[in-house]
Amino acid sequence: MRILISAYACEPGRGSEPGAGWFWAIAAAAQHEITVLTRASRAHTISPNDVPPRMTLRFVDLPRPLLRVVRSHERLYYVLWQVVAGVEASRLHRRERFDLVHHVTFANAWTPALASMARAPFILGPVGGGPTIPPQLLAELSRRARFFECLRVAVRRINTFNPVIRYGWSRARVIVAQNHETVEALPREYAAKATVRPHSVVGPDLERQSRLPRGRDEPGHPVAVLSGRLLPWKGGTIAVHALRRTRQEWHLEIIGAGPSETHLRELVYRLRLAARVSFTPWLPREELWRIIRRADAVLVPSLRDDAPFTIAEAQALGVPVVAFDQGGAAVMGRMSGTSVSLVRPASTAGAADAFAEALDDIAANGEPRRPSDAFGLGELENYVTRLYASVVGPESSSRR
Repeated sequence: MRILISAYACEPGRGSEPGAGWFWAIAAAAQHEITVLTRASRAHTISPNDVPPRMTLRFVDLPRPLLRVVRSHERLYYVLWQVVAGVEASRLHRRERFDLVHHVTFANAWTPALASMARAPFILGPVGGGPTIPPQLLAELSRRARFFECLRVAVRRINTFNPVIRYGWSRARVIVAQNHETVEALPREYAAKATVRPHSVVGPDLERQSRLPRGRDEPGHPVAVLSGRLLPWKGGTIAVHALRRTRQEWHLEIIGAGPSETHLRELVYRLRLAARVSFTPWLPREELWRIIRRADAVLVPSLRDDAPFTIAEAQALGVPVVAFDQGGAAVMGRMSGTSVSLVRPASTAGAADAFAEALDDIAANGEPRRPSDAFGLGELENYVTRLYASVVGPESSSRR
């Protein structure tokens, strides 16, 4: 098939949105001829050696004077870029006649996806944006953070009636949602054509890491890792409180940075856990993977999350994960071959107790590690092939 992919964020060697955009495009290129629309402002991050034979990149962007003005305003930049990408998608389709158009990033159902302007069968997703923080966990947030969480949910509800966003929903033959909460948040007529698949995927670099020796076989205290942006809704305080409640003397490595770091450091000091908690700033991906590979568990106590890449990375390295039974973690934790302990989102104190119990169970279990291929590139290639065939059939109409 000839596929046009819209991927605003699309960069090799990255996680999160850029990594998802890149890997979904790579997966599509395994069996199809694809053209990828992405930002010209990030073209320098993609080497010609990274591009597989069946992939063609089309870099589009805003006029340079406008780009200088809006580049620091990500949301505005994204919306305006979508307009440019939509016009270019329509032009390319008139000239090249694609069998299918696929929007991949940004992975949020409540933002525009204007590649749908091309008059070809359209797939939206994987997209998220549906998960919200359970009311019983809102106490984890400051008053200011609770205000912004309520504002986020209100904006999402308002955007449900945005005709530009609804246009993408209406044009989609299939909406790939990252979690069940996103499906439930869509209007009924669009939820009916949704299927669930997280966007998180790991590439060959990490899969090679999973085959290396663990690197820490000597006896010692079990170690848990919490990595990523240190934001209020990421639940770092739950991880710290859980550490204090474990029966075994777990140690916690917090890797990353963000506005919650000061609060977390103060909490560690107040609970007298300084000897058991370490803080490390951002690390290169390979160094982070080495630390995770040596750890005994990875904690993902996010109060809401669409599909944490950390879970996919930890599972590919064979490291057990503890996460809330909601959002993308709930979907990822139930995929075949995974080892994710899913914790019900009870009250703050109850959540910390449940995380602590899960950690102690992991320490007591002692089972050998089994790296999971559930989030590998091969699995994604198979999924993408089935997805495209479900929309336009196994044979491209352009081959007739």
